[in-house]
This record gives sequence, C-alpha cells and structure tokens, in this order.
Amino acid sequence: MDSIGYFRDIARERENLEKVGERIALLESRIQPHGQGFEPMGTGGGSDKMFSLLLARIQLTELQDLERKMPHMRARLNERIEQALQVLYGKDGGGGLAKAKSSIDADILCCHYLQGMSWADIAREVVKPETDYPVQWVRQRAMRACAYIDKVGMSRLVNW
Repeated sequence: MDSIGYFRDIARERENLEKVGERIALLESRIQPHGQGFEPMGTGGGSDKMFSLLLARIQLTELQDLERKMPHMRARLNERIEQALQVLYGKDGGGGLAKAKSSIDADILCCHYLQGMSWADIAREVVKPETDYPVQWVRQRAMRACAYIDKVGMSRLVNW
C-alpha cells in the first residue's frame, strides 16, 4: 500500500469510529426505560405497543453490540495513529518526515488524515495563519509529501 492509501485508510477508520460514537449516542437517546403495561389486544394500540417493544429490543441489542466493539475499534485506531505519527515525526518526536523533508508537510498530513481537519482549515490555521495559502497548494504539498514517503520508505522515516 502506498502512503496516501495508508493515511486515507486511517482517516476512514477514524471517521467510522466517529460515526459509531454518534450511533451509540442516538441509540442511548432513544432507549429509555419503559413501563410494561398489559392491555388486551384490540383495546387501543396493542400492535403498536408490540412493535415499539420489539424496536426497543432491537435497538438495545445494537447498542450493546456497538458498546462492546467500541473499545477494540478505538484501541486499533490509536495504535495505527501512533504508527503514522512515528512516520511523520519519528520515534522520539524529533525525526521522521518532519526532519527529513519539512515539519509543515508532516503537520499537513497529520492534521488532515489523523485529526480530520479540512484542507481549507489547514490552509487557514496550520500552514501560515497570517497568510491565506490556497487550498490547492496545501493538497499538492500533501501529495508531494506522500510521494517522498513512498520514495524513502516508511520504516526508514520512523528511524530518521
């Protein structure tokens, strides 16, 4: 896998984890304790009540499943982000792509793929806040940085 694919894969995993967190929050807001009443069928909403109970049970099962998976997903993502940070900044934080090429390039890749910032926000806030670099320039810089990583090799940058 090339470096752009590597970073995009981590970004997709981060986005998926965020969506799972949002789904958990939604399910938690929908699932509230309900009292169980026993009304004879046909005396007002019997089938609706059964459907509501069934839906609540399905949502509860989904919630429990997601809550069980979430820690594993988070741990896997954190491990992958740590590995990517070593490529960008080296094992000791003073090497990697930042030392071999440019700290700006490492920061651009980190902010976009690992932290989820938009290209526009990176251009405005990270690269040079006092100037207004075009978004296209930031993207091109990221692509050139990935080409450099592919040329040099990730494992070499980790130990740079």
